[in-house]
Amino acid sequence: REPPPGRTVRGEVRLRQRQKKGGLPEEDAIRTAIAVAGSLSEAHALGLVHRDIGPNNIFFHRVAASEPVVKVLDFGLVKDAGRPLTRVNQLFATIGFMSPEQARGRAVGPKSDLYSLRITMWWMIAGKPPFEGPPDEVLRCHLYQPLPPLPVSKELQEIIARAAAKDVEDRFADAPALSFGNGLNDAPL
Repeated sequence: REPPPGRTVRGEVRLRQRQKKGGLPEEDAIRTAIAVAGSLSEAHALGLVHRDIGPNNIFFHRVAASEPVVKVLDFGLVKDAGRPLTRVNQLFATIGFMSPEQARGRAVGPKSDLYSLRITMWWMIAGKPPFEGPPDEVLRCHLYQPLPPLPVSKELQEIIARAAAKDVEDRFADAPALSFGNGLNDAPL
């Protein structure tokens, strides 16, 4: 069961709260993104698309003295791949992390979640979103502007760029391909 808006479950911290000021170390961002990609892979295997991946929906849950577990929450905008759960041509998602196809009000699929995850990863490392400004300008950037470069390894920069490609066909095929094949697990830690 999810907590009410603005509240968290005891022992859980939102990614946005954990980051505080500045970015996370590259290694932490990679580990977090791999965990989120794993959760997305499970949802996508069930035919579900989250449609609102971003720092407010990624939590770290700590049980006793164990390492925190990354959780993806707030499936309130989820789309069943077999049938729409909300009307077409409506914008649903956090604008700063929205895929180009969402910004156009078009059909979304698993690759939309992967785009949003890469924008979230960019945010984790940089400490701010890649595109800032009024909502219409941010949407325009998601549609047409490449991501600004980050001070990370060349391999990781290429992974982020491919996963955040404007054309859905240029992105990784699915979350496992992003996480495990030619993707994040190949990035230097």
